[in-house]
Amino acid sequence: MSGKIAAVMSLQFPDTISGLILVAPSPLTPQPMTVQLYLQQKEWTGSSEEAKAFVEGACSQPLKPALKELAIKDTLQADCEAFHKWADSGSQEDFEGAFDKVKLPVKLIIGNDDRSVPNITEQIKRTLVYFNPYSFEIINDCGHLLPLECPEKLSKEIGVFVSLIRK
Repeated sequence: MSGKIAAVMSLQFPDTISGLILVAPSPLTPQPMTVQLYLQQKEWTGSSEEAKAFVEGACSQPLKPALKELAIKDTLQADCEAFHKWADSGSQEDFEGAFDKVKLPVKLIIGNDDRSVPNITEQIKRTLVYFNPYSFEIINDCGHLLPLECPEKLSKEIGVFVSLIRK
């Protein structure tokens, strides 16, 4: 959810930041989602079973037990109303055409097995096109929870981007 919010804010105030990294973001256009995913978010009750199913479904491969427990615990901390509002409004907000292309370097990083957000072709058309310059990285064998699934690869990509924009 935060990627879409960060992208919109950066496009509103591009002179106040030097670059943006988007990790597995929702696009700036309405997020395509299956009826099943919509209902999962709209009817979220915050149960342990839902949190476990979310974490397991968001990952490309099983997490280490301690990380899985942490992700489930973190998911259980979320306000149910946030899931409901995201399903009905936040994910469906459409910023297409709301912004001119801005001079703001951005890097988008997604997992090749992420089923929660659009693929890179769609991300270019729906989000990256508003930034200049933009780049992207697809991390293999990762799903939606990149910081937990592939922290070293993600950290490396972030470091490369930061070093480039500091030059």
